[in-house]
Amino acid sequence: MAEEDRRKIRALVAKLGLDTHWRGAVVIAQALRDAGMEVIYTGTYQSPETVVRAAIEEDVDIIAMSFLGGSHKPLSQEVVRLLKEKDANDICLIAGGVIPDTDKPSLEEMGVTGNYGPGTPLDIIVSHIMQRVKRERWKQAVTCKDCKMFMPYPDDSNKGKCMGMKTVIADMDIGKCLNFQVKP
Repeated sequence: MAEEDRRKIRALVAKLGLDTHWRGAVVIAQALRDAGMEVIYTGTYQSPETVVRAAIEEDVDIIAMSFLGGSHKPLSQEVVRLLKEKDANDICLIAGGVIPDTDKPSLEEMGVTGNYGPGTPLDIIVSHIMQRVKRERWKQAVTCKDCKMFMPYPDDSNKGKCMGMKTVIADMDIGKCLNFQVKP
């Protein structure tokens, strides 16, 4: 087994600001742990400085930020600024919680992706994190054949179907595929 196949994603789950709604962050932390990731949970009332310091000290691949109190934009901006200042802007950022749709494009411009709301299936969040870390942090190609939805044709394993909807090439980069689900 190749070293990159054994490597575990290290995730820091952070609850920034004065928001005390911790349940969503704990659910995400448990889902990431159950998916085989190493998880560091910072608890509530964290400052951007504390989160960035912990992320660097723990050598995490991704910071998952949880928001409910409306402070997602300024706190995300500060985390992004501090990561750049500390030359650690290769750490991926995602967010979740109650984030208005109108704010999501500005967060994505900052590099904060996902921005998942309550009720998002956990496997979608896990797949997004795996996909993003492998592509952006570890610089690995993520292709259709890495997806559990890829079903190769019996006569040509380099081609197949994606959930029965279209023909795909096994080594095609998945881009922003909404169907992508990392194989366990």
